Amino acid sequence: MQVAVSNQVPGILGDCGGSCSCATCHGYVAPNFRSRMPVAESYETDMLTCAMGVSEDSRLTCQVIVTPELDGLVVRLPTR
Repeated sequence: MQVAVSNQVPGILGDCGGSCSCATCHGYVAPNFRSRMPVAESYETDMLTCAMGVSEDSRLTCQVIVTPELDGLVVRLPTR
């Protein structure tokens, strides 16, 4: 989320500043990366209930910690 906000990526607002309390950074992680990421904590899955268009690929991008294992990560954004 911070990388997107810092680079003015449209569609990632990050209104809460990364505190996992607004879901304005909802994105879809490419399926081939899901197994490389830690499982979402309960507070993230709870917050995702506030987002529109949630799917099994949904994550709050503020909770994605960029690591070498995620090199090449693709995150799609919801259409709205």
